[in-house]
Amino acid sequence: MANFRTLSTEQTRVADLTNEVIELSRKELSLDNAFKTFFEMEQSEPVLNAALMYLKSLLNRDFELVPHKDSTNFEKKVVQEINDSFDNLESYTKREFVGNILSFLSYGCALFECTYKREGGVTSVKNLTPIRVQDVAKWSFDQGKLAKVKVNNPYDGSDIIESFNFEPVEVRGDKLAFFRLFPSTDRPLGCSLLQSAYVPYKSKSVISQYQLIGIAKSFGNTLLLKAPSQYLNSYLTNDGDADQAQYMQYLLESMELLHSGARSYAAMPSDVNHGGQSEFDISTISKIQANDYTADSTIERLNSEMLMSLMANILELGNGSSGSYSLAEEKSNIVALFVKTIQATISDQLLKVIKKCFELNSLDYKHLPKIKFENVEDPDFETVSKYFNRLAMAGLITPDQNIESYLREVGNAPMADYSKTLNTESSADPVERADEEKQL
Repeated sequence: MANFRTLSTEQTRVADLTNEVIELSRKELSLDNAFKTFFEMEQSEPVLNAALMYLKSLLNRDFELVPHKDSTNFEKKVVQEINDSFDNLESYTKREFVGNILSFLSYGCALFECTYKREGGVTSVKNLTPIRVQDVAKWSFDQGKLAKVKVNNPYDGSDIIESFNFEPVEVRGDKLAFFRLFPSTDRPLGCSLLQSAYVPYKSKSVISQYQLIGIAKSFGNTLLLKAPSQYLNSYLTNDGDADQAQYMQYLLESMELLHSGARSYAAMPSDVNHGGQSEFDISTISKIQANDYTADSTIERLNSEMLMSLMANILELGNGSSGSYSLAEEKSNIVALFVKTIQATISDQLLKVIKKCFELNSLDYKHLPKIKFENVEDPDFETVSKYFNRLAMAGLITPDQNIESYLREVGNAPMADYSKTLNTESSADPVERADEEKQL
């Protein structure tokens, strides 16, 4: 007898976007599944991937430690050694190190194991080894402070990447640099920017699938197979004629090959007599019109929602005809505020690493250095020049070599060399110079 093939209700059921997406979010955004969900969102959704790449490229800036103005010579030496150690990390360049930190935009947190070295009587950073948050099997907190983590093999199960001499280990919290984005008691692992984008992301995913189904139906229609009841009963049950069931199996498989798979046709009984009607008939149900399933406007709205939730609506600057300079300026200010917030978050955690270096060098925290990041964009020369001009005219500032050097730097002019004397001798012909003086 033929084997009756059942279709999974999960495959055929139409998703209820108002309830099911929210229900899925509770499961996929739980602490046990969130990192995997965020990884899939970033990798599979071009809008999210492009927005995050933009934000990371905007934020990936060089930094340096600036000694405290009252630092002793030894403290300045320690700060210089720490600066050099960040420039010469064992595993990554400084840019790559900052790029690994910025993974907390995607996952809500970033984790590093800190090691130190002592050379020339000064202890500084040896390496900051990134730990993938997806590979942490257990997080242990003590009164809100990370006490330890248990880390599994980062590439376990990979066929193309191998990690040598790695066994699951526990790392103490005092050896970790733990960067978190907007942490709270409810979110001890931080808050990913992707979390608020989940609902529009999942809604778009479901709508896109049904749009593709609509396109397939529009191209090929839905096939309708009419067959005698006894043939259908023989196929769908274990009772009946085996030859009839086998013939039905052959017809349905042929329809799948000619069309779009198992769910691209419908079968219904056709009890007719042998006098004038054919026992079997294959036709199309109806042609689906393109406007019956078009979801472009909905998908565009969901794309916009994802960008807004990522604080990346600045990606739309200049795309619309109704934009204005004031709107662009306001959005630029929002971006600047966002950049400062992220840099402050990074600085807070880097400062803990610097404090550890000061401790290992038997120094207190009175003269901790300041972390200075590279500017996201160059200052506007016209704005800066007007600012200094007004201060000078009001007598609130005295022009000196430092101000001149800064203005030269902003204007991309060569630095002044005050050790060289300018050649002020005139090369004009004496007769021509006399004529010019007469005209004056």
